[in-house]
Amino acid sequence: MYAFIERYSISANVQAASFLFYVIIISIGAIMNAYVLYRTKRLHRRDPEQFRNGIGICLCILAISDLVALLALLMHFLMLSCGVYIPELVLDFLCKTTISLSHTAYTQSMWCWFFMSALRFIATSRPLQYTTLWRLPYLMIGVSFAGSIIINSWLIVGVHSEQGKCALHFSLPTRVYWILHVLVSFVIPSVLVIYMDSSVLCCGIRTKYSDPMLQIVINRPCGEKKKLIRRFLMITISSLVFNAPENLIRFLAASGGDVTFFKQIPYWFVQISQCLYFSQFAFNAFYLTTFVYEKSLMSKTNSSRQLSMSFRQRLEENSHLIRERANTVSYRATSPMPVLVRNSSCCALDRLVPQKHWL
Repeated sequence: MYAFIERYSISANVQAASFLFYVIIISIGAIMNAYVLYRTKRLHRRDPEQFRNGIGICLCILAISDLVALLALLMHFLMLSCGVYIPELVLDFLCKTTISLSHTAYTQSMWCWFFMSALRFIATSRPLQYTTLWRLPYLMIGVSFAGSIIINSWLIVGVHSEQGKCALHFSLPTRVYWILHVLVSFVIPSVLVIYMDSSVLCCGIRTKYSDPMLQIVINRPCGEKKKLIRRFLMITISSLVFNAPENLIRFLAASGGDVTFFKQIPYWFVQISQCLYFSQFAFNAFYLTTFVYEKSLMSKTNSSRQLSMSFRQRLEENSHLIRERANTVSYRATSPMPVLVRNSSCCALDRLVPQKHWL
């Protein structure tokens, strides 16, 4: 996908195998990401608040980003096949658009992973604060999207068409861009994701809440929670491994100085790194379709409602204590009114004057 790859002598068999692999990845990834979008659309239709305030919006944007990256890869292969027949001005525009969209989608995808890990971390360590979040994922995704566009805007200037292909020469501004891109799109979100998922795993193993009201957010059995968290961590690390080789090459290219530096890198390593890099967009969809998030997503309204129900349930369960306390409270009985003995004068007065005329 970059100019230095053309320096290698590539056999026809390797090109055919690579093309077949990318076709499979694009087909499977597009279908699975479309299925994820269908599920998130159902979630949004059923509970819009749950979609905006939980990880539903993160899943939707992650699927859209992966789908855009796969479509950009497909467009790139079409330009490689038909580049000689496309006018130079049109090809230059398509190269700038395709490469910038691909890298912007990748940056947004990585930060969506971070947001999902952050929500799991907050739900585990601060469950009551998690129930009070109000459109925080919705707002943060908007900020990350704007940042992704700004960071990758240099590609619109640096990418151009060259002999029917897209090329990006490693000038000084391009090297600065690659370093910034690797740090913002891979290093920072990866470190934060690993830290938060590891913290969730350790917290899930060691923490046992004594108050059942706190279980409204984490309402799974302890063994099932630990198994699910370990699986989350394993899949997250696998996705980061897919990104590591390609980002390592980009970082070395930015700090290596000369384009001929890539002659020291074996071609098979470059090819495998790109295969892993684009495989992640299908792997993310597999991750999203194999885990049912709809049962674990919680709207803030439902959380508050369950909190009230849990509180009422505790009162009902402990009502016998209230009755026992009521029975043990001592009190002084009121003294009866004294009965006065009426003399004969009062009896004579009753016969003569009715009681209503008494003063």
